[in-house]
Amino acid sequence: MQATTIEEIIDRLTEIIETAQDENSALGYFPALYRLVTRTVKDRTEPGATYFHDNARMRELVVIFANRYLVAYDAFRRGEPYSTSWRVAFQAAKRNRYLVLQHLLLGINAHINLDLGLAVAELQQGRRLTENEMESDFNKINEVLGALVNEVQGRLTEVNPLLRWVSGAAETVAHRFINFSMKVAREFAWRTAEQFHAIPMEEWPKPERDKDTEVALLGRLVTHPSLGMRLLIFLIRLNEVRPTSQAIALMAGMQPSENQIQMRMDKLEEQAA
Repeated sequence: MQATTIEEIIDRLTEIIETAQDENSALGYFPALYRLVTRTVKDRTEPGATYFHDNARMRELVVIFANRYLVAYDAFRRGEPYSTSWRVAFQAAKRNRYLVLQHLLLGINAHINLDLGLAVAELQQGRRLTENEMESDFNKINEVLGALVNEVQGRLTEVNPLLRWVSGAAETVAHRFINFSMKVAREFAWRTAEQFHAIPMEEWPKPERDKDTEVALLGRLVTHPSLGMRLLIFLIRLNEVRPTSQAIALMAGMQPSENQIQMRMDKLEEQAA
């Protein structure tokens, strides 16, 4: 059964995180990040909050958006068909070769490049895509996500001795991946929203499969980086937090303050300027 409220989404994400910790599975990395994002959006859409232009609409979007991940995850667990872009992410979780950041970005690739654009197009059916500052609120969701990816990466770096030792190189890796996800993916996702908003939902299946294939290919850029990047990733991987359940617990236990999140967002904005 699909979630109907932000609170239900947070509960489902918590269940997935706990299952992944019990199984020592990398499947827990993305939902640990995603729960941080969802909680932050929840706080920023409470009565009286002014971050988004339309709080009620954003809460509705969050539910539509999150259910696409939850449906894919449930289908994966049951052995049923699901999107190819999520398959790239879920299959990677079975292999003991990727950085935590790579797992996060595989989830972000599927969820932003495919799911977010489709969720926005679905939400705005019957009204203008850009009605009531929709694109601005869309960008703000991505800003929150980018800030929290940086916050997670910063926390993982603090507990990884090699990441501290090669901080300059590690920062380059992180920034390349994050820029890929936050800048390219945001533009890609909005184009997806524009494309599907112009199509009646009953006509979505074929173009959605085509888009899914395209997004899956983008995901493989994360799992198959250049040779030089692979060598650096290998060295960092040797010193990542182990076991996997411990790294998930570290991420799941994070409770960054509003000031910390805003500082990360300001830093990303400076880097993009």
